[in-house]
Parts: sequence; C-alpha cells; structure tokens
Amino acid sequence: MKEYFELAKSNNLRKIRENKRMTQSELGFACFQNASEISRYELGKSMPSYMVLLCLAQCLEVAMEEIYPGLKKIYETVTSRVLLAKQARDRNRR
Repeated sequence: MKEYFELAKSNNLRKIRENKRMTQSELGFACFQNASEISRYELGKSMPSYMVLLCLAQCLEVAMEEIYPGLKKIYETVTSRVLLAKQARDRNRR
C-alpha cells in the first residue's frame, strides 16, 4: 500500500512538537516510546501504531490528522476496500 509509506514520510510531528516546546525524550516518555523512535516517526522512517499516534496527538493537543495530513485519505481508501470486499462476499453467497 503505497499511500501508507507516503503518509509516513509526510508528517508534521516535528514541527508540532517543537511548537509545543517538547523534546523527543519528553514526548517519547509520555507515549511509552524512546527518543530514537520519535525521531524515526519524524523522519518518516517508521509509522506509529494507532495507539501511539493517539497518544502523540493527545500529548500534543492536536488531531491525529494534523500530525499526518494524509491519514483521512488512507482511512477512506481502506473503508472503500472493505466495502468492496463485503459486496463481493455477498454476491458470492447468492
């Protein structure tokens, strides 16, 4: 899923964290991550799990979509694929 990897690269985590005057260590501590993992998220080298992303957003007092602007598009893509799969399954049952 190419969109997922593009999403990881295109994030505002560092900008938001710096605006809140937090260090990577402080943010990591609050979300049970180490500073190097926060750095990897900021650089787009890895993507946080949903629970970690939720924690990051709450700690930074922003919506998850502000950290990862492409998140809504990914959600819509996954939702439409699930709907198509359900429709195909229902057709096969007939």
